[in-house]
Amino acid sequence: MENSKISLDKRLKIWYDSGMSSDKKVCSICNLEKSTKEFSKQNDHKDGLRSCCNLCNKICRSDLWVDGKKYYHEHKKDYYKYNLKNRYGITLEQYDEMFEEQDGNCAICGLPELMKRLSVDHNHNTGEVRGLLCAKCNRFLGFANDDTKLLQNAIEYLGREVYVVRDS
Repeated sequence: MENSKISLDKRLKIWYDSGMSSDKKVCSICNLEKSTKEFSKQNDHKDGLRSCCNLCNKICRSDLWVDGKKYYHEHKKDYYKYNLKNRYGITLEQYDEMFEEQDGNCAICGLPELMKRLSVDHNHNTGEVRGLLCAKCNRFLGFANDDTKLLQNAIEYLGREVYVVRDS
């Protein structure tokens, strides 16, 4: 329980340091600036609060929200823009600029992502964006924990002679 409080405090400090007002937030659905008291807590968000206000959340979950899936698909780009800004601190225009600079291809393997958008790769310690990766390369770096020594060891391993087992 104590770890989540520290984590939330750290997130709030980042949020405050980014220049945003500590008592106001813009709802991702109604786009109105409201008091942070009108947002429920959600620990996996940078600021520790839900992206939509309590009223919009209530409407979304009520019978008035007849076809939420349809609404999502109609507003998918808005959700994506919000997530880019909230998670990585970049705009959709900056994402598109990186995409063009990489010719729409993964920064590691050079292949395009056919089924979805390229993933935003970032340094988990500093938060700095490094580039755009396909899902496979993004997972590859994630499994290696961005450890360059481990990745170098893997390169050396792949370059060594093959051990052949011979029948006796």
